[in-house]
Amino acid sequence: MTAKATERFNLRATPEQVAKIRAAVEIGNERSLTDYILTSALTIADQRIMERTSLTLDARAYEAFLQALEEPPRDLPRLHRLLSEPSALECQESAAIEGQESATIERQAV
Repeated sequence: MTAKATERFNLRATPEQVAKIRAAVEIGNERSLTDYILTSALTIADQRIMERTSLTLDARAYEAFLQALEEPPRDLPRLHRLLSEPSALECQESAAIEGQESATIERQAV
């Protein structure tokens, strides 16, 4: 059973764009303008999602990929050091907290 369509899209188009789309609907014997636009948009959406979420390799590249997965991880000391240090945001947060603490101490001393 198909889910009932309840969501709406509002879009603006030039008269030329609308004419071109309507011509394509008539040529393609589509049921409606809505069906044509949704079918076209969903086709492109499926393509984009597939491009961004799948990996296509020829046999040689696939074998190299599998080989790389089987090998033990390389030691990357610079990466380890980078990931061990506080980030720039953590440094900023720490400095802000220290500034608040010193302001509180100064107020208490007065």
